[in-house]
Amino acid sequence: MAITPAPTHWHCPQCGWTTTQFHTSDALLCGPSTCKRCGNKHLNHKALTGMQATIRTFAQKTLFNFFK
Repeated sequence: MAITPAPTHWHCPQCGWTTTQFHTSDALLCGPSTCKRCGNKHLNHKALTGMQATIRTFAQKTLFNFFK
């Protein structure tokens, strides 16, 4: 049985750019290779806890629907 991994939060220490990647499957867990803002190749990443993932998912869906 496949288990979807926790969402991953990516952060650029050089310019402060952030993104959260919500995984749809357990295959090919890869994220951005460079910062979208400054091009830095050394990004920090960490898996979000259950509560952090819930809050980010709610915020993302709420804001997305608001601007639709």
